[in-house]
Amino acid sequence: MFGGMDFMIITGRIPSGWIIDIWDCHGVLKPEEYAGYGNKSDEILEELGDFVWFECGRYTVPLHDKIVEDVRKAGLEEELSRKLERVLDWIVYHCNGGAINFSGFYMVSVDELRAIDKSVARVLNKIWNKERLDLLQYLF
Repeated sequence: MFGGMDFMIITGRIPSGWIIDIWDCHGVLKPEEYAGYGNKSDEILEELGDFVWFECGRYTVPLHDKIVEDVRKAGLEEELSRKLERVLDWIVYHCNGGAINFSGFYMVSVDELRAIDKSVARVLNKIWNKERLDLLQYLF
């Protein structure tokens, strides 16, 4: 029959190289080469660059430190956390047939990684749009 990779491609899920590593009812989004025990080590952040761990409900994701700083400054940390948790739940439950209480590695496809990125972008757009409006008030 079909192997694992064949099945993923037939269903339209192309691996991104990222996973959600769930351990003890907590998930961590990270590159698949760091799979194991849901850890969020500094070694992962060193490889990614200027990133920090961002807690979003039952998950932890690496985000660029400038993004986290802007979101916190704008008071939108909880909104970003909710949006990311919703997308990560969708990836684990719907796309992989798993659950937060089933420890394991859940593949994140390219499209699912885009959905994560889009969630972050929507919150950042709110910040930037507000800054533009504030600037326009001074101009007119």
